Amino acid sequence: MLLELRAWIDDPRPYVGRHHKRPWSSLAKDVIRAIDTVGPDLRSRAPGLGLVGSLLLDPEPGASSQWRLDCGRALASVMRELETPAAAVAAFDDLHVALVDPTRSYEAVESLAFNLDAALQCSGRALSTESSRLAGILSDDALWVESARALLSGSSVSPGRRPNETAQLPESDRLALCRDLLRHPVARRTQAAWVCFERANCRTPDWILPIGGVTFFDGPTLAAALNAITAGEPLAHVRDRLPAELLDEILG
Repeated sequence: MLLELRAWIDDPRPYVGRHHKRPWSSLAKDVIRAIDTVGPDLRSRAPGLGLVGSLLLDPEPGASSQWRLDCGRALASVMRELETPAAAVAAFDDLHVALVDPTRSYEAVESLAFNLDAALQCSGRALSTESSRLAGILSDDALWVESARALLSGSSVSPGRRPNETAQLPESDRLALCRDLLRHPVARRTQAAWVCFERANCRTPDWILPIGGVTFFDGPTLAAALNAITAGEPLAHVRDRLPAELLDEILG
C-alpha cells in the first residue's frame, strides 16, 4: 500500500476535486487500515508510519502540493525505516507472538505475515523465499538449523543429518537463529534462464534488450559470444554487458 501511495503522490496530473477526491479518500482509508494492522514491535521500529497515517486523515488528501510534499517526505522516511534489518526482525517478532496466541484470529495473523513480507520486500527480499527456512528452524528441524548456521558462518552443511531429525534447540535459540537470518545480508545474484520462442527476434537494433528487471539476450548471438570468450577471445565490449554468473559458469 505504501508503494501505491508513493505512485499517487508522484502523479504529475493536476488534482481535480470532482474526479479525484473520492479515489484519494478511498486510497487514504485503505492505507490507514493497513497501518492499523502493524504490530507493536514494527511500529516502534518505523515510527514514521504514525505520521503518514495522521497526514492521511486530511479531509481532502492529495489536493494540495504542500500536502503531497509533506506526505512524500514522511513516506520516504518510513521506507528508510522499513529497509533496515531491524524492521524485518520486528515484523517477525510481531508475527510469532500472534502465532503462539490461540486467541488471535486468522485474519490478524495473515495481516502480520503480510507486514513481514512488506518489510522484507523493502530490503529486496520476500517472505516466499524465507518462509520455509524460518518454519523449519521454528519446528526444530535439524537440516534447516544446520543450513541456517552454515549460511551465517559461510561454511558447508555437515553431512549425515536424517530427514525429520530434531536439532533439540530450545525455543529461545530457534528464535534467535531466525532473527540472525533476517539480519544477515543477502547476496544479490542474477538468474539466467534459456527459453525458446517460436517467433522472436532480438537482434535489432541490439541483441541485448532490458525490460524492467529482466534482460533478454538473443540466444544464438549470446551462445556465439560465450563460445568465443571460452576460446580465449577478449571481447571486452561484450563481456562488460553479460551477467557475471554466466561468465563464472563458462570460465569456472
